[in-house]
Amino acid sequence: MQCTCGYLYSKHISRGVRKFESYALVDRRDYLAFLRSEMKVLGARSAGSRLRAIARSAEYVGDLLECPNCSRLLLVKPHRTCRRQAALLYKKDESSGMPSSAQKRKRK
Repeated sequence: MQCTCGYLYSKHISRGVRKFESYALVDRRDYLAFLRSEMKVLGARSAGSRLRAIARSAEYVGDLLECPNCSRLLLVKPHRTCRRQAALLYKKDESSGMPSSAQKRKRK
């Protein structure tokens, strides 16, 4: 994954050095299903069944990353919400400190 300013997230992730803020996201419509899925991880009796349960839970989780160079937000939607893993970039609106798309929604 690459920001429009040129920052390569994958380069830093593969080195084990995270110079950016990142957050896990779960769609509110899938939150209860995600929690049930996580409970299956905790209740798994074997390593194999635990790994399969983790893989199922991971489909509910997306990422929100902040570029350390330009402060753009990179949204990767959860796999269950969006079958195509398209990353969306949002530029920070300098006047409000909010991403420009969020500022537009706030005005409505």
